[in-house]
Amino acid sequence: MAAHSAALQTLNFQVYYTDTAVADFAPPIVWEVDGVALMDQADFAVTAQDTSGVQQVMMIYTQDGANWQSVDLSYVPARDRWEKHLTGLTGQFIFFVQVVDGAGNVNRHGQQGPLV
Repeated sequence: MAAHSAALQTLNFQVYYTDTAVADFAPPIVWEVDGVALMDQADFAVTAQDTSGVQQVMMIYTQDGANWQSVDLSYVPARDRWEKHLTGLTGQFIFFVQVVDGAGNVNRHGQQGPLV
């Protein structure tokens, strides 16, 4: 009799919405997404804007295609962009960013191919 193991997978998410009285239904503009990896570290930067302001910039990434993680980027006013430094990475990984504006609109920007 062969032993089988089942992988436990979870998905955590947050729903964004806006009041119907708000007239802003346009997603935020994502101008640039940069990712630079060196050894076991990587730096990420996202430039985004919206007339209602940017509420959150999140990076979602995987190193094995099965287990996904998310991290919030921090706004750096001096550079007028959102940034994050990650450590402890191994091998290639794939990521995309999600930008949420002040009205609850969301824009997702995917990366083409793995970042090494």
